[in-house]
Amino acid sequence: MSQTEQMRALEVMITSRLVDEKMAKLVKQNLGGTFQLSAAGHEMIGAVCGARLRPGVDWACPYYRDQPLTFALGSSLV
Repeated sequence: MSQTEQMRALEVMITSRLVDEKMAKLVKQNLGGTFQLSAAGHEMIGAVCGARLRPGVDWACPYYRDQPLTFALGSSLV
């Protein structure tokens, strides 16, 4: 991976962890659903896999701990 790809993967990992922490707080406050499935500890694999997939060629089937993968593929936080 190039240095740019590595920096993007790090950005995705940090974003994913911050979103996980925020979602957990919202669930505890009864403002964000009834439960939260954390991806903590799985950030790197999702970020790197997302960085290596080729748009329009490769397929991804994310599951409940693949939040970093979806961020790496370009999904929005909104």
